[in-house]
Amino acid sequence: MAASPIKSSPTHLASHDVVMEEAPNTDAHRGSPLSHNTEDTYREKFENLKILVQQQQKELQSHKIRNEGISTITACLQEERQENAQLRSKVNKLEQSVTTLQGRLTATGHSPHSSLENGETVLPGPSKQLMDNLVRENTRLRQSLRQASGDPAQMEHLEKVCILLHA
Repeated sequence: MAASPIKSSPTHLASHDVVMEEAPNTDAHRGSPLSHNTEDTYREKFENLKILVQQQQKELQSHKIRNEGISTITACLQEERQENAQLRSKVNKLEQSVTTLQGRLTATGHSPHSSLENGETVLPGPSKQLMDNLVRENTRLRQSLRQASGDPAQMEHLEKVCILLHA
């Protein structure tokens, strides 16, 4: 039996070895050092990817928590802005009331810048000039009443004046 020239050819064996190295891993070649290195490389890459996925999941969780915190802070900020706007409106109304009351104090002859002690209240009333005029008018009417006690026309006139004053 003669050996086949193809099998014994050294060039053919060398090309066959090359083909074997490029062929996909099969159970027959798992024990070879080259295929073992390839598996280790893939395993290492897989482990690295697993670690990377875990890191990305942690980072995603961190971003979710941060996003929830920012949402909470944003909601609080919006509520505070609304409350701030309401308080500004209230302050403006109170400032208008203070201005009005200061005007009334000035009109009644009191100083609008006077300060009050604890428990002290100011009851603005008629001005001093108005009170003086009323006292003079009252005195004049009393004198007229004493003099006209016998005259019916003057009594009728005084009654009309009294009715006007009480109205």
